[in-house]
This record gives sequence, structure tokens and C-alpha cells, in this order.
Amino acid sequence: MDNVTLSNLTNKLEDQSKRFFVIDTNIVLDLWLFQDCNSIGLKKLIINKQVNWVATAAMHIEVKRVLTYSHLVRRLEHEKISATEILMNWEQSVTFVEEASPCSLSCSDSDDQKFIDLAVVNHAVLISKDKAVLQLANQLKILKVDCVLPRIFNDSNHALN
Repeated sequence: MDNVTLSNLTNKLEDQSKRFFVIDTNIVLDLWLFQDCNSIGLKKLIINKQVNWVATAAMHIEVKRVLTYSHLVRRLEHEKISATEILMNWEQSVTFVEEASPCSLSCSDSDDQKFIDLAVVNHAVLISKDKAVLQLANQLKILKVDCVLPRIFNDSNHALN
């Protein structure tokens, strides 16, 4: 994966508040279920509406489906969080857009293809920790997509507006 730092990501974006973000389902779980420390900075940006997060109906269906997995249902019960609450947080954080046409890159994990397609069509910042997605980072960069791990937003010196 190409080393993208927050400073060079911020430097190359003229008006970051208008840059689209595509965030995969694993990160959604990290944000609102697992409370992953690598996603704290991103969560603050989302809560403060500093991220222009786009998603599609297919992504909505995936989040709903994943929240029914038995190991996640158990975690939801343990954390005393409902799937509805997580889905509501997600819905309030995204702007729904139309499904993207397939791009020239093919992901080895077909479930991740929709995130890649949407990121490519929008020249977005794609936030993922999925190995299959991260393996495409250099190719995505050529298509003007920055593929980054969520922890890049934990740098307290950044600003997206």
C-alpha cells in the first residue's frame, strides 16, 4: 500500500470539505460497535459533519445484513447497543447516492467491489482496512482515489475544513 500521510492527503486537496469519502462496512462496525481506537479521529470528524461520506442502497443492505451475523449480535448484546442504533447512526452520517458503474479495477473480494466502484467514480478517499481493498491502493491512486486506514485521522494536527 502506498504510504499516504494525513499531511500529504490534506495538502493535495484544495477544498477537503467537498471531497467525498467512501467508508467500508468493517469501519462502520469499528466506529459504532467496537469503538476501535484506530477510528476515534474519523468518528469525531463524522460526528462534527466534517466528512462528506457517500453511500449507496447496496451498502445500506450490506450494513443491515452484517449486523445480523451471530457473532455481531452477541457483541451488540454485550455492548448493550442495538443494530437499529448502529444503522441509524450510519444513515444519519451518509449522503445516499446512486450505485456506481463498475470501474476498471476488480477486487478479489466481491463484497468490496461496490466501495471501490463508488470511490473511483467520485475520486474519493476510500477508508478501509480490508486486505483485498488495500492491495489495490497503488492502482486506486492512479484513478485519483486515496485508499487509507482510519487511523490516519487520529492525528490531532489535522483539519478537514
